[in-house]
Amino acid sequence: MKILIIPSWYPTTRNRNAGIFTRNQAVLLKKYNVETEVLFFDLDIRNIVELFPKTSNITSHIDEGVPTYIVKGIFPPKRNLWISKKWAKFCLNIFEQLYKSKKFPDIIHAHSYFAGAIALEISNKFI
Repeated sequence: MKILIIPSWYPTTRNRNAGIFTRNQAVLLKKYNVETEVLFFDLDIRNIVELFPKTSNITSHIDEGVPTYIVKGIFPPKRNLWISKKWAKFCLNIFEQLYKSKKFPDIIHAHSYFAGAIALEISNKFI
């Protein structure tokens, strides 16, 4: 079984405690031999300094055996439906890039509304 966790919060260099429960959950699942990956969209407006003039920056690392993909982006502080839909489609494209040559997850575990919007886009296209 393969689980993809899409959290709304996850530890970053800026905030090592953000979403620590999600990280701990992923690590524990891996320790119990559940194939687990994390796809975190770090949509902090402060990322604009690091990203300019790029539109996104994807990094990956193995965190205690868990493949972790972090997509840095910017998201305006005032969220609205149109912007959320645009970002969800952008995130769907990132997901497609990551999984075009990998096994598709059996379960997508989404934390919070934005991660849920991404999971909805994925399920609408692939399920």
